[in-house]
This record gives sequence, C-alpha cells and structure tokens, in this order.
Amino acid sequence: ASLIGACGTPAASDSPPPDDGLRQITVGMNDSLRFAPALLEVSAGETVRFVVINDGSLDHEFHIGDEIAQGAHAQEMSSTGGRLQHSASGLGIKPRQREALVFTFAGAGSLIVGCHIPGHYGGGMKATIAIGP
Repeated sequence: ASLIGACGTPAASDSPPPDDGLRQITVGMNDSLRFAPALLEVSAGETVRFVVINDGSLDHEFHIGDEIAQGAHAQEMSSTGGRLQHSASGLGIKPRQREALVFTFAGAGSLIVGCHIPGHYGGGMKATIAIGP
C-alpha cells in the first residue's frame, strides 16, 4: 500500500479543539510500547484530528504511513539519533504531554501508526488504521 494522500497539520492541543466539525480520536501511548486503541477506524476522504497523549515517562512518536513510509522514517530517526520531530504525518511527544495531528485519508486501505524511538517499533509500538470506503 502506498501512503494514502495524507495531509497533516500538527498543533498543540492544551486548549479545547476548534469547532471545525472534525471528528476527534484520542490515542494514548505508554512505556509498555503500546498505542491504545491498537486499531483506529476512519473513512476514505475523512479528515480526523488525532489527540495523542503520552502517558509514559519516555519520549514517543505517532507517525502515520504505510510499511515503506515507516521504514523511511525509521532510517531518518536513526540518522538523527532519535530526535523528536513534527511533520505532516507525525508527532514527537515528550512524556506527560499531548499533541494534535490533523490528517486526511484519501483512499480506502490501511496504514500503520508507529513509534520509531530506538527499540520502540521493534518492541511492538505500532497500531493499525483501517480506512473504509
């Protein structure tokens, strides 16, 4: 699967979300290297605001992409020493913080959410996004 027409705008979410009509999905992450929920369901063409909460004491990431994009991001993280960063498809989140990412899913299929802090993705820190028609 290819990266399915994604657009993202990371933004802090300490204040209430804007009244823009977007569906909001809250995702937790923890030091057991898990996302909760592990399965996220969206529709093709839908724009969603993910509010991502790092409940742990370690840095974590929320990076959306297919297997190829996850691999490329893992290499990028490796080359930067695991430096946290925000992009159109992901967030780097410090412990006990929350961030928001607005993302549009252009076509049906599936994508992966992954954390590429060294050892996290290999330790199972990934979730599935099922994109229905």
